[in-house]
Amino acid sequence: MAETLSLGGGRLFIRRYQDDNSLGVKRYFGKTDNIILSTKTDYVEHENTESKFATTDFKAIKKKSASIKFTTSEITADMMALALSGNTVVTDVAAGTVSAETHTASEVVGGAYVTLAYNLVSDVVVHYDDGGSDTVAVEGTDYNVDTAEDGLLYIITGGAIDGKDITVDYSYQATTISQIEALVKNSVLAELQFYNNPQVGNKIFYRFYKVQLQQDGDIKMKDTDNFVVISFSGEVLNTGNSENPFFETKFIGA
Repeated sequence: MAETLSLGGGRLFIRRYQDDNSLGVKRYFGKTDNIILSTKTDYVEHENTESKFATTDFKAIKKKSASIKFTTSEITADMMALALSGNTVVTDVAAGTVSAETHTASEVVGGAYVTLAYNLVSDVVVHYDDGGSDTVAVEGTDYNVDTAEDGLLYIITGGAIDGKDITVDYSYQATTISQIEALVKNSVLAELQFYNNPQVGNKIFYRFYKVQLQQDGDIKMKDTDNFVVISFSGEVLNTGNSENPFFETKFIGA
């Protein structure tokens, strides 16, 4: 009896369709909290109205469809690009230094934040013109490095640089930046493959040939009580293959 029951998890993989309609490389989707497959059959019904009450005497299949829903708590750039119907542009930034990065008086205003050109900054030195001489501003009195990770300077109201042009010297660490160009895709098409990992039951493999994916619901940009998740839903499209137009399921070793 136990081998006919099913209990356990599994992993979801994705191959995204490219602009030329070819399939990209197979990637692990990330931690999925749940995956739900739904199938639906729509009918056209004929009613017999010769008796006192109308009764259905024939049903013909009008449409068959399948859909899939899942959520992920592994928030990666690739997952966010899928959710936002976008592309990911990855840039590797080598460590370096910046000398005399200029910020004008219009942005260097007390109570405002100045964004440096790089993230993960250190050794920040701010210069300003004090009556014709180059002067170094005082951290904690004139400005604060609000977050070195984000490259933000906070301008202290009434400080020496409040309302003045400044230049900034600093170092920055090597990092990789994944920039998402959001909403540039009309649709996100992908092949999805799910390998279950049962504690009890049969090993089952699912392959959905062509799924039109979309982000399903809101994306919480922050949540202090729960892990942030992204929900997806997708319609399984007909590939035109008469033998397996939608998806296949394999019981392995059963």
